[in-house]
Amino acid sequence: MPDRVFLAIDMPEGARRLLSALQSVLRESDPRWLDEKWVRPDLFHVTVRFIGRLEDDDVRRLLAALERPLARLSPFRLELRGVRAVPSPGRAAMVWATLAAERESLSALASHVEETLSSVLGPSEPRPHGFRPHVTLVRARRPHVLAADAVDAAETLLADAGKDPDRIVSVRSLTLYSSTLGRGGPTYERIGEVMLGPTGPQGAD
Repeated sequence: MPDRVFLAIDMPEGARRLLSALQSVLRESDPRWLDEKWVRPDLFHVTVRFIGRLEDDDVRRLLAALERPLARLSPFRLELRGVRAVPSPGRAAMVWATLAAERESLSALASHVEETLSSVLGPSEPRPHGFRPHVTLVRARRPHVLAADAVDAAETLLADAGKDPDRIVSVRSLTLYSSTLGRGGPTYERIGEVMLGPTGPQGAD
């Protein structure tokens, strides 16, 4: 009976290296952020939908229900594009690495996920800003200023990467995770995976 369940896009090793480099640049450029909650590279992901608590039967039903709509989607690519302080540089609660893709692919993925969740678990509150793909790099213990120079330095690193394949994330599946909070930060357990394209789910026992 997982309490904190979410659907996510996993990061390949190359993207993890680049994201970790962005973290280093941010820390070096604005030392005020050194002691904040930096996300471990092994935990980098794009959250497609946070779900919350699920019964074991609902986990199985959800994975099975996602199989058909995701089989109609072709794999697509995300590209690391920028760095953003959220909600604003003057009062940042977290810092994201933002990603971009074809709008049609993102919309179709988000729509299929929302429709499937509603059919399996019942209606839920819509996200006010839609699906904005990002990877969280750091969370502040209390919101505070992030220097503009830090954002500029991180975005320069991305720009210098040019067409480096580390900027590209191939989206071929969605993974269902459960998250457990602890003193050392969260730990994730992979519950199952559903592939995009004409294949089926691969659930954990």
